Amino acid sequence: MKNLLMFLMLILLIFPSIVQVRAQPRFWTALNFELEFRGDGTVLVEAKQHPFDYEGRSLMDNATLVNLMKEDESDMIQYILLMFSKRPDSVIYKVIMHSTLLRNESVVCDPLNTGRLSEYKGSLSIKVLVYLNSTDFVRKANDTYEITVMDSFTERDPRSWIDYMGFSFSEGAELISYRWEPSFAKGPTNASRNHLSWYNYNERDAPDRYIFEVKMTIKKEIMQRVSASAIFSGNCISVTLENKGDNSYFYVNIGDQTRKVYVKGGSSENIRICNISASPIEIYGEDGLLLENLTPTYSPAGLPTSTEDYWYLGYVFLLVGLSFVVASFFIRKMERTIPAGKEKLSSGSL
Repeated sequence: MKNLLMFLMLILLIFPSIVQVRAQPRFWTALNFELEFRGDGTVLVEAKQHPFDYEGRSLMDNATLVNLMKEDESDMIQYILLMFSKRPDSVIYKVIMHSTLLRNESVVCDPLNTGRLSEYKGSLSIKVLVYLNSTDFVRKANDTYEITVMDSFTERDPRSWIDYMGFSFSEGAELISYRWEPSFAKGPTNASRNHLSWYNYNERDAPDRYIFEVKMTIKKEIMQRVSASAIFSGNCISVTLENKGDNSYFYVNIGDQTRKVYVKGGSSENIRICNISASPIEIYGEDGLLLENLTPTYSPAGLPTSTEDYWYLGYVFLLVGLSFVVASFFIRKMERTIPAGKEKLSSGSL
């Protein structure tokens, strides 16, 4: 008990210093976005951030704070995906540039609500390529597409908004018309044939939705987010499929053998094909080929090659362990119940 009290006192003495070390200044973030619609049915999104304090002073030189913002990269990616879909897990995307501090870039906002924009030098930037054929907010209209871009920050918190939104349309993506919602929000500050930009001073002025009619090519089929891994052991190949899209059937083809498997969205399934030599694997979805030339890794025979194998071995070890515990219990019980006379007799016979 004495040692326990000393330990608790030590924790109480250390805890305030831990809190003090981890504490960071309260800050806000200027948000600037550039979106480039491309003729191949993708959109390149660049998100720029710049932190500042309650007096509008830049905090970009606070290395600890910037590193924490870099660690929150996954949150920013979610905000980007929510601009195009209510189901971000179903959106196909590729990170072109991870969170990087760009000293020569600038970010603008109105930090003190004065009606004047301030320019901050330095940007924590990330670039993400989004495939529009995997998003929700795309609607085909004759030979054009209506594409809606949400302000995902306002959607999550009405007190937040994107300070600057820039939209460009590269070769193969022709802007036909545009509008914004709600109607009382302000229109673009600058508008040309291939570029639109909004400078938003406050939440009321900032549109919640930017809607464009664009003539471009978007593949009809929706690519499915599926990843696969394979292990070859003995004469069997174990294939694990992870489905990050909607519930669907998949077809695993190895040599002259094909297996059909149903995988729920957000889950994974494992199948095993035996009596086959190691060869490249093809994964097909309901709309065609998804993955090809998947090469299995080699695992020595006898080692587990799937989740089921690991569970089986776990049960075996658990049963063996329980057997030892039960056996030890009965042995000790038998030793304790040996009659006292027999102990004296055996000791007297020595």
